[in-house]
Amino acid sequence: MHTAIALQDVEAGYRGHVVLHDLTLKIDEGECVAITGNNGSGKSTLIKTLIGTLPLMNGTVSILGSTWEAGKKPTGPQPGYNIGYVPQRLASAGGIESTVSEMVASGLLGSGHLRLPSNWRKRVQEALQQVGMLHRLREPFQDLSGGQQQRVLIARALVRNPSLLLLDEPLSGLDEHNRIRLKEILQESLAAGCTVVLVLHELGELRPLIEREVRIAAGHITHDGPCTHTHHGDETGPWWDHDEDNEGARA
Repeated sequence: MHTAIALQDVEAGYRGHVVLHDLTLKIDEGECVAITGNNGSGKSTLIKTLIGTLPLMNGTVSILGSTWEAGKKPTGPQPGYNIGYVPQRLASAGGIESTVSEMVASGLLGSGHLRLPSNWRKRVQEALQQVGMLHRLREPFQDLSGGQQQRVLIARALVRNPSLLLLDEPLSGLDEHNRIRLKEILQESLAAGCTVVLVLHELGELRPLIEREVRIAAGHITHDGPCTHTHHGDETGPWWDHDEDNEGARA
């Protein structure tokens, strides 16, 4: 079994404020892992560190064969195009003026991929079909409801056919039908060998997919093992009563 993600003694945060403290974590290829914890515990900070939008303050991160240390350039192949990322919806939707098609097509761009591939229309349509949003292809993204925007952001991550999916609160705004559809999509991705990392407040419909729960409190891992929260409505503990992470605002 190969390692998809490895963190060793990682410290990261915002504007000099340390949010993650000495995190050490390993996730194997093909695993489905849930990251849970209180509001402001560091869940979203962890995801942003993995995608490189937050600089490392200390430690080492390895992801899909690329390794970087604090203050040094990455070594190995650059993994960016092999990662599908779904940000928190409310943090990502404001001020965007583009059609649904353009939003999903932007997932085909990135480092080393500055032009859309020749088959981009087909791939965009297939990704939107997966999330049931093909009929909104030409509509303005900003005119969609919150749940519809979330489904488009999921399509933008899927359009790359990534080997690693990082999803930050993917259930936010989705009704029961679309939560079940997301579960089916993730099942298909896992069956194809994709690694899936989910930031979640509730495991809900995704619970059967999740092999490990990694709970974070005050920037430290306090649990790494079997799921302790089984389904929305069954959760107990203080983290269940909070809204989505907002570490950036807290820093």
